[in-house]
Amino acid sequence: MIDSTLKKILIEAFSQSSVCINDSIDTIDEWDSMLHMELIIALEKSYSIRVEPEDIVMLTSVKSIQDYLNSKGLL
Repeated sequence: MIDSTLKKILIEAFSQSSVCINDSIDTIDEWDSMLHMELIIALEKSYSIRVEPEDIVMLTSVKSIQDYLNSKGLL
């Protein structure tokens, strides 16, 4: 199950009606490099964090983003 705040951010970023935990950069056509950076910025603003460059490249799926936020104690 996706955290409700995260789900809202993802739906807004991707202009989708829904997202699932298995969605990734490979399954969402709109998820390109520009949208990826917009998503990272939205995450940083919403969760008041700074995502390090080495982490940005790893956050390419809904699950990896949720796991990352969990590891930071934000979910």
